[in-house]
Amino acid sequence: MTGKTLTFGQTTRASMTFKLGMELFLYGMACLMAGGLSVGTAAFLLERASEDLLAGNLSGYQALTLSILVLILGLRFSYFLLLAMRHHWERESRPTPDPEHWPMVSILVPAYNEEAGIEAALRTSCAQDYPDFEIIVVDDGSTDRTLELARRHEGVQDGVPIRVFGKVNAGKWSAHNLAFREARGELVLCVDADSRLDPDALEHLVRALLANEDAGCVAGQVRVRNRDGILTSLQALEYLNCNGSTRMAQSGQGSVLVVPGPIGLFRASVLQEVWDHFGKSSSDEQEGRLSGPYEDDTFAEDFDLSVAVLALGHRIIYEPRAISRTNAPASMTGLLNQRYRWQRGSVQVIRKLWRRSKDNPTMLPPRLAHWMLLTYGVDLLVIPLWLFLGLPYVVSTFVTGGGMATNLFELFFLFMGTNFILTLCYASTHRDKKRLALILPFHDLYQTFLLQGILGFVLYDEIRGAPMRWS
Repeated sequence: MTGKTLTFGQTTRASMTFKLGMELFLYGMACLMAGGLSVGTAAFLLERASEDLLAGNLSGYQALTLSILVLILGLRFSYFLLLAMRHHWERESRPTPDPEHWPMVSILVPAYNEEAGIEAALRTSCAQDYPDFEIIVVDDGSTDRTLELARRHEGVQDGVPIRVFGKVNAGKWSAHNLAFREARGELVLCVDADSRLDPDALEHLVRALLANEDAGCVAGQVRVRNRDGILTSLQALEYLNCNGSTRMAQSGQGSVLVVPGPIGLFRASVLQEVWDHFGKSSSDEQEGRLSGPYEDDTFAEDFDLSVAVLALGHRIIYEPRAISRTNAPASMTGLLNQRYRWQRGSVQVIRKLWRRSKDNPTMLPPRLAHWMLLTYGVDLLVIPLWLFLGLPYVVSTFVTGGGMATNLFELFFLFMGTNFILTLCYASTHRDKKRLALILPFHDLYQTFLLQGILGFVLYDEIRGAPMRWS
């Protein structure tokens, strides 16, 4: 037989190149579609607004507002996709070499009333395919058997040292701080007690961090594992969309704003720098309330710590191949409580950063200011306008019917098509299930009426100074 036969390695490289090309094509096509649709929709609404205003119809102001919102959100989304596409290409076309030395890693596992999952979390942590690490568990005054079950694993399990500590209940932030004080590793991996790490998660995180010398930490991919209902499946799709667009875009500029609680690898020296710069003195400690890099004045200690790292000039990147599988709330009450804490915590961190930057402008470097404005700044301005002006206009238009309703319906389907393409793209780049795209029609309802509606309550409670409740 004449000719050359492709080796397995050549075939694999060819298929990977084809896969990357398809992903970049999908990113690029969705970027153009999102930008074009936003400009076209804004122009259409602006024309309708001018007609209504000339006729003395006050609904023209709603159409005008909606046109501006669509343009802002659409162009922002296109910008995110462009940055995400570029970063994905850079990551995939530049393989990360093996480091000369694999540094020791301390895995910190704070736990409170996690008897149902603490042993599984320890098993997956012990199963990491990594040469040198330890596990530190801190029980934060649990009222169940969490501490007892964790101590069954204390000692050396499969060659991995496991140390377990108990303390008076004070909050997850304080448990993290005690674990950090006991850590011996050059690097520190923070996880949640209800999360499950993939066996290669730690290796991917360390490889990414060592390949980026100016990075202070690496965020991993959080994936919902309990997808047995529509509510948890919608959360899985939400996580995938956030990872594939916003987090990938931020990573390209080293400005990932939130290192998620279930998986984040830090340089121990960076955490110590945060503690030295922002943390409280040990002399100010009360029973169980231990000082360290984590602080106690927000609901969102992971966001707070990430902003502190960025404020000190360090970069934060994202590694989607490092996966932590988390248990998402399966009930409506659980989900609403969780998102209330997250959104209120985000507002608290923004206010905290604003206070710090007024006292010391260097605490708000340009990259951090850029991304805070593009994400939270735009959302805090646009979402209330959308809920109180834009959404009622859309609903009334559909109820009234006519040509305007038909045009908006057509535009809605075009946007849905763009999101469908993107979901397939994200599922490919993050090695997730493509069937998540099948529930896209429900996602906009979930996002608009469930998640965005919480913001009003959050802002009201924060303005009136309602006390923080952690349960």
